[in-house]
Amino acid sequence: MRIGLVSDSHGELGPLQRALEDWGEVDLILHAGDIYQDALWLSMQTEVEVVGIAGNCDVWSMAPRDRMIEVNGRTLWLVHGHRLGIKHGYEELIAAAKARDVDIVVFGHTHQPIVFFSDNIVFVNPGSVSDGRGSECSYGILEIDEQGIRANIFPLVD
Repeated sequence: MRIGLVSDSHGELGPLQRALEDWGEVDLILHAGDIYQDALWLSMQTEVEVVGIAGNCDVWSMAPRDRMIEVNGRTLWLVHGHRLGIKHGYEELIAAAKARDVDIVVFGHTHQPIVFFSDNIVFVNPGSVSDGRGSECSYGILEIDEQGIRANIFPLVD
């Protein structure tokens, strides 16, 4: 399974459209928060299932704050991360992921792309698709198959 990952689009639909074009064929799209309406917009642009969550900028949204998803026999936790202090380190995020017994965590909030592994859990922040805050704007591709889990971050092409 090939999954497109975006986060922190903040209402900027142009970069989301470019991500859709850049990543090619995917089986699922995950939007890790800020702004939930952008995930709804994505779902109208493609026939691929889009799963989104609310982030810290979605104060009045009734959207879920996190989601647990089963993908190819793996458990994935989609969470924005702002309630887990991730701007000051990943300890609380890692502990919460371990407590939930997940294989993969896709998160956002920091606008900084990163892929790391801890306690056999893959953590992926695709960065911000619209405002890199010192990094390039980016998106991620997550692949899950018999060989395992692979996550890559790509700069958004202008």
